[in-house]
Amino acid sequence: MTAQLPNVASEPDREGNAPDEVIRQRPWVTPLIGVILLLAILLAAPIYGRLTSDGKINPEIDRNADTVDVTVDLPFEPESYHRDTLSELGVFAGRDREDATKLRLRAVTQGNLDSIGNLYWVESIDPS
Repeated sequence: MTAQLPNVASEPDREGNAPDEVIRQRPWVTPLIGVILLLAILLAAPIYGRLTSDGKINPEIDRNADTVDVTVDLPFEPESYHRDTLSELGVFAGRDREDATKLRLRAVTQGNLDSIGNLYWVESIDPS
């Protein structure tokens, strides 16, 4: 024998709707909130990177040259993913001798320089 649980929310709401009707009133709200949260999670890092990219690129870098040699400073010790990503944007020339969180890139185009600045995990970009 199963006992029936009492309906805790048995009172109608302010509009006179029964509790079951209130729950079924907007079935699209939960999926919409999920989609909004998913978009916020996926877009937060690229948006942050774009908003902070101008402050990452050292003004001493020659913005008129076709290609530049730069040192990319990361706030952590880079792993293969970070080296591979930066290698797609310039010629990887190794780590800095004094600081393992700095990577050297050669022949970085101006467009790729901006792309490096857009990466949220890049702290600064300095001339080599």
